[in-house]
Amino acid sequence: MKPEHGPRARTRKLMVTTASRLMQSGLTPSVSEVAEAAEVSRATAYRYFPNQAALVHAVVDEALGPILKWKGKTQDAEQRILDLFDKALPRISEFEATFKAALRLSLEQWAQDGTPGVELYTVLKDIWQLSDTQSSQVAKWAACALVRSAIADAVNEGRTPTGI
Repeated sequence: MKPEHGPRARTRKLMVTTASRLMQSGLTPSVSEVAEAAEVSRATAYRYFPNQAALVHAVVDEALGPILKWKGKTQDAEQRILDLFDKALPRISEFEATFKAALRLSLEQWAQDGTPGVELYTVLKDIWQLSDTQSSQVAKWAACALVRSAIADAVNEGRTPTGI
């Protein structure tokens, strides 16, 4: 899909960039607050983002971009997990405040309607007080343990562990 160009694309980009800046400062802005900060009308802002969740989703998609586009280069499941974490965790650390704002909104929605959501990285850093390096090591260890367990289960059941 070709990227959009023109005034609509620039306005959308301005809204996402402004929302990201506000989220990086620790806020979870409403569409109206982003409109005011971006100096666009509220009506225009709501044409692009009908609600706060849609706006936050766009900001998170932007922050996750390189992670979502990542393609592994090996067939070894454990190494693929480690490579993915090496790509993802620095980006998550860079946009930590944005992801926390999204998590905060997710938890607020969960409290209202029961939709679950928890962020491993936030738990490791904020609750267990681990450093970025320690959080990365724990996350990688847990992911590799899950991969090893899935492979062992497949082998024990006589299946070929494909697609892991």
